[in-house]
Amino acid sequence: MERVLEYFPYPSFRLNQDKLAESTALIVEQGGHLVVDGASGLGKTIAVLAGTLPGVIAKGLKLVYLARTHKQLDRVVEELKEVSSKKSVSGFSLRSKLDMCINENLTKEKMDHRTLSEICEELKRSGRCIYYENIFLKRDQFTSLLEQLTKEPKTALEIVEIGKKFEICPYELARSALRAVQVVAASYLHVFDRSIRESFLSGLGVGLSSLVLILDEAHNLPEVCIEVESDSVSERLIEEATEEADRYGKADFIRFYEELQCFLRKISLSDGEVVLENPLATLAELLKKAKLDISDVFLFVEEMRTFGEMVKKHKLARGKLPRSYILKLAEFLSKYVEACGKDAMLHIVSEKEVEENELVRELEVIALDPRLSCEEVLKGVYASVSLSGTLKPTEAYVSVMGLPENAIQLSLPSPFPRHNILALATAGLSTVYRRRGTHMYAKLIEAIAEVAEYTPANVGVFCPSYEVLENLVKSGLKEALKKPLFIEKRFAEPFENDRILAEFKSCSETGGAVLLGVVGGRFSEGEDYPGNEMNSVVIVGVPYAKPSPRIKAQIRYYEERFPGFGRELAYIIPAMRKASQAAGRPFRSPEDRGAIIMLDYRFATRYCRRFLPNWIKRRLRVIRYSKGRIAQELMMFFGLSN
Repeated sequence: MERVLEYFPYPSFRLNQDKLAESTALIVEQGGHLVVDGASGLGKTIAVLAGTLPGVIAKGLKLVYLARTHKQLDRVVEELKEVSSKKSVSGFSLRSKLDMCINENLTKEKMDHRTLSEICEELKRSGRCIYYENIFLKRDQFTSLLEQLTKEPKTALEIVEIGKKFEICPYELARSALRAVQVVAASYLHVFDRSIRESFLSGLGVGLSSLVLILDEAHNLPEVCIEVESDSVSERLIEEATEEADRYGKADFIRFYEELQCFLRKISLSDGEVVLENPLATLAELLKKAKLDISDVFLFVEEMRTFGEMVKKHKLARGKLPRSYILKLAEFLSKYVEACGKDAMLHIVSEKEVEENELVRELEVIALDPRLSCEEVLKGVYASVSLSGTLKPTEAYVSVMGLPENAIQLSLPSPFPRHNILALATAGLSTVYRRRGTHMYAKLIEAIAEVAEYTPANVGVFCPSYEVLENLVKSGLKEALKKPLFIEKRFAEPFENDRILAEFKSCSETGGAVLLGVVGGRFSEGEDYPGNEMNSVVIVGVPYAKPSPRIKAQIRYYEERFPGFGRELAYIIPAMRKASQAAGRPFRSPEDRGAIIMLDYRFATRYCRRFLPNWIKRRLRVIRYSKGRIAQELMMFFGLSN
């Protein structure tokens, strides 16, 4: 414990924070895997840093802290700065080349990470990026900045500002410092996406076996790993590929793309999707209809890929964005063909709303097993620590992620005093599909309005879907409230929802407001609402996924591998974790007080309560909903006068 205290910058530990630090120190000492279910407010980030750093430094390992959002990564650096005030430690948060580029000739164009990276490499080769050239022209200054970066913890944005000030590429500055620092905070993709991992490890100068991985908000990781292994193409992309093929006179490509478009538009869907039972035969039939005399599908896909690469080079040589829709489609079809016959992969046609009232069909290849992406990593690293306030049951996480059976599982009680949390589940209300209707929406609005009126300041209301959110609005939620209503917008640009969130938070000092969003959305995960920024949170219904063909396939897949647990692993547990994440938004420190109101009888059932984190489950009381009942509870909890 003495070594841990050397890196712990605060006067004392919160409840159970020392136990977490000691457990992480032990896992670094012995190697292996630790899975921690610990409530919000525990102070997990600094506990893990203080616990792992002594062993990491002593053994010459690298500490790689992975999370999903930039805010979570920057929080790691802020804690590192506290540590460095007591003990010398180095590290920074790393973002993508797109996020760290300061070359205005590139940033003014709207492009994806891959396109920017390819243009960047061409500019570097030809000596046309002054920020990269200044690494050599200002060598002494670059060396001095590099030395500074390896001594003082910095966020990625702080490195970007340094790059702007000295006109030196911030991404190359950070990458050059990777080998020298002890801690790197980065997104999950830096390690779990194969196309990025190789370059990242090369920059670090080590292999997987020298890494200690911290997986923060690890409840997100199964979904991230599935996304990494999945891919899709839309009708729009196929149209773009058709136009591109026409410009280059590729009549055979055009015929195939038109047949593919026709197939997507005509196929019948159920619940917005349909599974392709024989995807390879489907592709071969489309080639036949396009009058292509090709016996080998792989050869045709490779021909497309080769031509797409030529298009990119041609565009780059003419000073245009090196983007080829033919290449993108070829890369997708390559994955499509490769996935044929694999139990862990699914081929589907789906229809999605991409803008208000605009539906687009997509052809998708969906991974069903996160182990496709994570198993190699987790088997290869020296040690890993998975952290979340909603990993319960940890046994499910261990199974789904393919961790060894001897992985240490740790559940830490909440540091919050019992009287700081009011948790209620209401019998008599629900968003279960068969009970939705005018009467139920009226009762839900009545309950939400009651929570808003008897909460001192701000209230968060999180729905299981945009459909439920929109129906609440249509049914008169805004008119029923005495506080301003801020609504998460489904198709808004990130900056617009950021503005909405900032305005909502500002109301915490002027009487309060209500924030309406969706569970699993921008406002319900990864965002903090300390103090009066969210006194009460309302969970409107259990956020079960729509029982679509892909969800049913996921359940069947897990059932085959984990008999008796398929539905829980693929359907129940993900929903309860999302609800629990949303429920935890008001609680960031042990001093926070907040109310959790779950407006659905299913949260009160013994079955669903099994999957709630202990800090909610042990406080949850069931009340039968009637007008005024929630108001009584809130008045007593917040100490309000009648």
